[in-house]
Amino acid sequence: MEEISPKSRVIIDGDISAERLAALIKLGVEEERLDYKNEYNLSGSKGTKDKVEFVRDVIGMANTYGGYIVLGVHETTDISGKRFTPNGLSPSASASLDVSALRQQIEAYVEERIDILPV
Repeated sequence: MEEISPKSRVIIDGDISAERLAALIKLGVEEERLDYKNEYNLSGSKGTKDKVEFVRDVIGMANTYGGYIVLGVHETTDISGKRFTPNGLSPSASASLDVSALRQQIEAYVEERIDILPV
């Protein structure tokens, strides 16, 4: 008989401490409850792509068990697969990050309020 195992190694428990952030980054693999993004750009043509992708990710997580989107993690793909390296956010990206603006983007697509907790 095959053992039943959870799909995700990420437990959604409301912990958004620095220790939890470090543990999420250390996992080094995206899954349904964990997504890494290098930066989040609200301006220019790339900003539109980032906005749509962010809203899609948040809605997907909200429709399941919730999750974490960790900014400042760079994705590299090579012959051995994907690797994720924490590199932090640039000063301009960090300064432009506005949780209320993120909420407005999401609320443009969904009626229910979705909590976004910044760390």
